[in-house]
Amino acid sequence: MLASPAARAAAATAVTAMAALTAFAPAAAAASGASATSAAPASAVRSDGLPSDAYEQLQSDLNAAAGVATGRGVTIALLSTGVDTSVAGLASQVTNGPDYISQPTIPLTHASGTLMAEFLLGVPGYDVGLVPGARILSLRTEPDSSEPGYNSFYNMATSDVERPLPEAIRYAVSHGAAVIDIDDAYPSPDAELLDAVRYALSRNVVVVAPEDSTTGTPDDESDWSYPAGIPGVIGVSAVTLPGGAAPYSSIPMAANNSVLVSAPGNSQTVSADGWQLDGSAIAVPLVAATVALIKENWPHMPPALVARALAMSARYHPSGGYSPSAGFGVVDPYDAIVDAGKLAKLTATAPAGTPGTVAASTLFGGGSPPGVISVLPSPWPSYAAYGALAVAAAAALACAGVLAARRRPGRPSSLSDVSQPGPPFAPPVPPSPPRNYRDYPNSWFDPQ
Repeated sequence: MLASPAARAAAATAVTAMAALTAFAPAAAAASGASATSAAPASAVRSDGLPSDAYEQLQSDLNAAAGVATGRGVTIALLSTGVDTSVAGLASQVTNGPDYISQPTIPLTHASGTLMAEFLLGVPGYDVGLVPGARILSLRTEPDSSEPGYNSFYNMATSDVERPLPEAIRYAVSHGAAVIDIDDAYPSPDAELLDAVRYALSRNVVVVAPEDSTTGTPDDESDWSYPAGIPGVIGVSAVTLPGGAAPYSSIPMAANNSVLVSAPGNSQTVSADGWQLDGSAIAVPLVAATVALIKENWPHMPPALVARALAMSARYHPSGGYSPSAGFGVVDPYDAIVDAGKLAKLTATAPAGTPGTVAASTLFGGGSPPGVISVLPSPWPSYAAYGALAVAAAAALACAGVLAARRRPGRPSSLSDVSQPGPPFAPPVPPSPPRNYRDYPNSWFDPQ
């Protein structure tokens, strides 16, 4: 791994909020001299008192979850860089949908989308994966950091980086996705993104997104990222669990009330040739995989109950039960499945005979219906006086209207005298949505 044993020991009790949207090559790691102590600035470190074996506990939770579910029959939509399906083990379980930005100008073998797919599904002969039974629908909504034009794509002053996301979300929902894993974060949502998320939630599709900081200030509670900040979306904060490899990147996390749970952002080798991911590129897929395990057993469970299961089952609840930086705690895949099962048994009404319930035919626990309760003296005299004043006021207004009409001889006296045109602002006919990158203007994102 990238960190020395001494450096890992120094970081064993620290919880670092950070994210990464890119992969780290083995050669680049060696060249950079990355270590646990250099992985993040001191301002990004939070000491939350997690146990030294927290990472080992997560591995145990994952193993337990793998014994009861594999994600079989569940489609996860991965909105990222696109996936190279020629990588071993991916061709039979990954489908590449529309490309919403630009055809990639480099091979995607080590793009973050491909590496996340390997993290989710596993690598033959190397890793069993989080949800080896699931399928992935890959939708390209962003370039990889190694692609030409990456910086211009994220130039907020000249490009609309959110533009591909709403259509990609709708495509995912209409093509059977039960979970949508979004790889990016934006400082504000537009109306199309809000509508697309609302549409997904209305179809019981769970949307999972990172809580990456959009200001670069660690633990800034005024820093909101989207779509994680949209109600109903499961916002995930990345933390470093003691006992695991330290992250190599230093992008801080947002800290606000849209954070539902946190998940480990420790560096993780995800490919057979040693490529790694960290931060939200690990944390968000892990939570999305947990949702897929739940959906395998209860495919029609609404997003609100899935979110509740994640929150109920989380480990290491912060003081007071919740914090804007860590949410309800660190995700526990196995207990999330268990708690989802408990929630699935709930009914809209309590079964008859349940202690504390009252039959629907019973009024106020039995006895005669209550009589009329008078709390004020009879107001009828006052109402009569008010009524007389109202009639007088109406007569005065009528007279004023007649006088005004006489002073404006050219004014029509009734609606029948007025030509009735159509609505002054007819709703515009929406244009046909672009189906792939060729329908977008080249000025928006041109990798050349």
